[in-house]
Amino acid sequence: DDPGVSVERMLRPVRSEMGQVDAAAAWEALRRRRFRYEVDNACLVELDEEPPHGMNPEAVEICLVCALLLGSTPVDEIEVMRKIVVDGSNTAGFQRTALVALGGSVSTPHGDVRIQTICLEEDSARKIDDSGGLVTYRLDRLGIPLIEIATAPDIDSPEMVQATAARIGSILRATGRVKRGLGTVRQDLNVSLPGGSRVEIKGVQDLRSIGRTVEREVERQRHLIWLSRQVTGEIEPSPVDVSEAFSSTGSGLVRKGLDRGQVVLGQRLPGFAGLISAGDEHRLGRELAAHARSMGASGLLHSDELPAYGISNDEVWEVRRLLGCREGDAFILVLDREERARRALDAAVRRAAAVPDGVPSEVRRALPDCTTEYLRPMPGSARMYPETDVPPVCMREDVIRRLSDDLPEMPEIRIARLVDEHELHPQVAEQIVSEWYDTFTGLVADGVNPSLAARTLTQTFPELRGRGLSPDDLDPQDISAVLRIATEGTISRQAIPDVLAAVIGGSTPEDALEDLGLVGLPDDELRSMADELVAERADFVRERGPSAVGPLMGEMMKRVAGRADGRRVSAILRDAVEQAIE
Repeated sequence: DDPGVSVERMLRPVRSEMGQVDAAAAWEALRRRRFRYEVDNACLVELDEEPPHGMNPEAVEICLVCALLLGSTPVDEIEVMRKIVVDGSNTAGFQRTALVALGGSVSTPHGDVRIQTICLEEDSARKIDDSGGLVTYRLDRLGIPLIEIATAPDIDSPEMVQATAARIGSILRATGRVKRGLGTVRQDLNVSLPGGSRVEIKGVQDLRSIGRTVEREVERQRHLIWLSRQVTGEIEPSPVDVSEAFSSTGSGLVRKGLDRGQVVLGQRLPGFAGLISAGDEHRLGRELAAHARSMGASGLLHSDELPAYGISNDEVWEVRRLLGCREGDAFILVLDREERARRALDAAVRRAAAVPDGVPSEVRRALPDCTTEYLRPMPGSARMYPETDVPPVCMREDVIRRLSDDLPEMPEIRIARLVDEHELHPQVAEQIVSEWYDTFTGLVADGVNPSLAARTLTQTFPELRGRGLSPDDLDPQDISAVLRIATEGTISRQAIPDVLAAVIGGSTPEDALEDLGLVGLPDDELRSMADELVAERADFVRERGPSAVGPLMGEMMKRVAGRADGRRVSAILRDAVEQAIE
């Protein structure tokens, strides 16, 4: 969509009140990127052209309710802080955050996990594009209130991580006042091993991938610790222009770059031969390439993978000569404009030089395959300073008492009620409460059979996701309409996934039924079909008597083709068999 208005800016780091520049902010400044902001339903506050208003009272109240449910203690006064962020995700160059409560805990099957802090902060702008040194953001979500819950380092397994996240999520959803669905909850994971450093993984959105993400990060860190014991030489940053080695190259990749005026810069890595490509998916080459890409380059080449890409063995040896490589040494190459190539090569060399130190403390982004990729250095305390434009909020005791006296039900109480009132299996009830409580209760209130509603949410929805569809996009009223039709026996329950899939694709429930040929069969037509089948199998019916219904049911359902529920069809077929026997 055309935003109508856009502005461009550059951001730079500033010193904190202690006179320090945050490491992550300084690193971002080295990237020299410009930022374009598309304005869509935004005001001057989002553009940082008007001072911010006070904190949203409803957001503060919701955050307090969540804190009380987690057993946390609200602070006496909420002070807003500025957190320096110069990656362009906030027009002001900082994000506002406020500490609301301290302490508390959540219980999991693997043990209790303490809560350290609960904060209220503002969401960032939405990234639209990142290319050519220009990053484009849309301001339509900037400033939306977020609740940040930080746990203590009590979690010691991937299973415990997932259970903790699920428990916190179910408590938040119990309020009925937070958004749900993929993307509305983002888990940031902090992972560390003995002998390593803390690594923060940003943006794990899917609860089901948390455990695997942790497992793969542990594998990566173990590989880095192993690598740290293999390297013996020290790296002296000394980039060399080795473009002359490719003066007559047959590599289309290199030739194209050189013809555009780019250069090939190289760096010798003493003692790294064979180590850059070791480790399969966690190989060091991926790490070095990510650091080069962080400075705008498209990546890098390294000696463990050459000759390849049209680069000949003679060219590899010429590069080794120009760089002064000895036996056991490796090298890396960056092809780009000279200024960018130097920044990219320097970033990769600094990462290689840190290999003997093991696991660097850094921030990484979560990838769809549950691996991670370098994002930026780990920020420190230098990025925080007080927000002088937003007044503090004093916590009134009468407000805390009012909220404490009217807290929503905890998940375990809801689970027990679903088991008791609707005879759901405890595990099904737990899943409903964790993910679909409001949707489930709404469906039952609309007259949908509780078992059918539960089966649809816990079994049909995962099936739809397996088809690449998003059931989270379904309107609850459309879900209700489809399930009521199935409850009435107008369509087979086996047809529900196909009908919902069509609705996700844009059809109305009524159009979906017609397009799929599932317009319900009336009782008289079903009876005619049953009488016809019984007549065709008259000898079998006389021989088997009432027990003929079971074997005939399969053929009957084929003829019905999903246009009536199985229980309704079974009752009509049974009546037809009984009359034939008489």
